[in-house]
Amino acid sequence: MGTGIPSYIPVHVWELSGLEEGTHVKILGRIVDWEEDRAGNVLCYVLGSAPTRLPVRVLLRGPTREDGIPIRGQWCFFFASLLHRCPEPSLLCKVARVAVNVDGHEYEASVDSRRILSSWSVPS
Repeated sequence: MGTGIPSYIPVHVWELSGLEEGTHVKILGRIVDWEEDRAGNVLCYVLGSAPTRLPVRVLLRGPTREDGIPIRGQWCFFFASLLHRCPEPSLLCKVARVAVNVDGHEYEASVDSRRILSSWSVPS
């Protein structure tokens, strides 16, 4: 992922609503829990850095517990491109081409934010 990386707008999880399709964003979150599914994928549950603490579910496709799964309370960044504009807080906000950076290790991931606020602003 070292070539052709676009400029990312730093946003919070609750600021995704209303952003245009194709917008590149950088999201900061904190890992609160994780579990492993039947296929061996790891689901990390991440809270945005906000008083509202809205949840984001992150699927890490590769790592297993033996590979150093992120611990609870750890901060991580999500770099993503929005697939669809998400004007309503109740709608699923899908993202693509997601890289999750945890303690200097980068993982492929998919992020879905099922509960986000309708109000948002892009930090300058």
